[in-house]
Amino acid sequence: MSNKQCPVCEKNLPDPLPPFCEQCGWDLENDLTLVPSLHKIPEDVQRKYVQRLAIAKRVWSERGVSKEKAEEYFESGEAYYSKGDYDRAIENSTKAIAVDPNNVFAYTTRGMAHHAKGDYTLAIEDFTKAIAIDPDDAEAYHNRGYAYFGKGDFDRALADYTKAIAINPNNAFAYTSRGDAYYAKRDFDRAIEDHTKAIAIKPDYARAYADRGDAYYAKRDFDRAIEDHTKAIAIKPHYARAYRDRGSDYYMKGDYDRAIEDFTKAIAIEPDFADAYNNRGDAYRKTGREDAAKRDFEKYEQLK
Repeated sequence: MSNKQCPVCEKNLPDPLPPFCEQCGWDLENDLTLVPSLHKIPEDVQRKYVQRLAIAKRVWSERGVSKEKAEEYFESGEAYYSKGDYDRAIENSTKAIAVDPNNVFAYTTRGMAHHAKGDYTLAIEDFTKAIAIDPDDAEAYHNRGYAYFGKGDFDRALADYTKAIAINPNNAFAYTSRGDAYYAKRDFDRAIEDHTKAIAIKPDYARAYADRGDAYYAKRDFDRAIEDHTKAIAIKPHYARAYRDRGSDYYMKGDYDRAIEDFTKAIAIEPDFADAYNNRGDAYRKTGREDAAKRDFEKYEQLK
């Protein structure tokens, strides 16, 4: 147990710090008083944080339910979500909302659970409710943008990611998400620009390097793609997707042996990685190893 308390409900917090408070659902990961790295941010963002904290404290103090019952709801919402039990996360977040219809955290948790189940429309509805309760909630805009992205509505996704960035300009995740939306619209230069901004904010952000590498690949700049995918792997050594993507970079440069090596590493990390088998099969075929290629293509057909 650490000596830190949740700024909203004053629950003693464990060490290491969890992403959310199990009792009230407060976003601990991005709390300015708990995460020193977030201190150096614009004054307007600090002001909005103070406003959000005041709202959360008021909601918590006015909640007509015992702390024990509230903790049960959040544990069976946030915790179930963390465990991948999305149906129970939805069920218990709904109970929390019934107790407190203005609980932005419960709407957020339920929205994330709907998103994880592929129910993007329901996710959008919950994130929209969260935004109505707290219009300055950058994460709610980010999450809703992610749901729009899942539906293939890239323009609305871009609008929400841009709003999230306007509220919190230091949100590396929102920049990378917007970069992915630009990539989906085949605007690779803007995608690279956003991933570069994300990296400037969070230099150890493996996904930003991997996604920027994908954009360079799309522009057929395979050397830069290799450089970024290699950086992603250095940060996150068990990043199967980055190995798969670097393998594709090498394949496009005609370096089939290195491509095979990377696809093999991706498969070692994720044995059910269908695309890695398919790609390795192509590389085997390029090197004349038809038997090996045939085995990989058969495995791909089983997994896809």
